[in-house]
Amino acid sequence: LALVAEVYHQYGLGIASSCSPDNCLAEEANQIANHARPKNRRYLEARAVLMLRKGDLEGALATYQHLQKIRPTWPLYSAQIAGLLMSSNLLVSQPLLFEREWDRWLDLGPYEYKLQQRVLPLALSRWYSLSFGQRDDVLKLVMKHCRYKKLSAVKRIKQIANPRVRMLAQDACSDAN
Repeated sequence: LALVAEVYHQYGLGIASSCSPDNCLAEEANQIANHARPKNRRYLEARAVLMLRKGDLEGALATYQHLQKIRPTWPLYSAQIAGLLMSSNLLVSQPLLFEREWDRWLDLGPYEYKLQQRVLPLALSRWYSLSFGQRDDVLKLVMKHCRYKKLSAVKRIKQIANPRVRMLAQDACSDAN
């Protein structure tokens, strides 16, 4: 059964990038894999990605919350939930969930560079939706990036659309050095 689930999972991953969101066999393959092994995090992560591709934000959010129950100390899922809420209109409708997940991913993975890479661009683009404390967190993360990953941080800062936010990030970056 595990082998069959893995075959369907790999098949679904293989065709997911080349199919349209409306008609995709990857989703069916993922459903078979999830049915065979319902607590496999890789299969669930793939399901969340497929849901996002279809525009099912609520379904992806529920899947990430389910994953969080399976692995409660992993900061990745909190970062994914915070990022999902930031990138959609769900931030307005669920501010308490966002606040909890924002704090949680910072507590569980404050030095996780890959998580910061996912959340920072979204946070900078949704600057005015963040609380003052969250803005401070973002500027601290920008400073950390400027200290350790200077070239990529400077490149990302130059891509910030809002001139005022770009200036704040540039100031934080120069303060870091």
